[in-house]
Amino acid sequence: AAVTWYHATRGMDITRYTGEAGFTYMGVSFSDRIYAVLSPELILQPVVVMVAVALLVGLWPALTTARIDPAPTIAGRS
Repeated sequence: AAVTWYHATRGMDITRYTGEAGFTYMGVSFSDRIYAVLSPELILQPVVVMVAVALLVGLWPALTTARIDPAPTIAGRS
């Protein structure tokens, strides 16, 4: 988020990579600075997806472990 915020406010100077003030790629003209877009959705969406996937992936081992009787398991008689 910090790197994206920096590029959203200052922009990325692409003249060091192209050597020109502006360039054209496949008929699309680009200026000498490209600005990133930063919004709350772009920050929160990956976090929500990772938490949801972690919960779904951890559900089966948690349910399996919840069915085990702890006393014989700890004693090594499972």
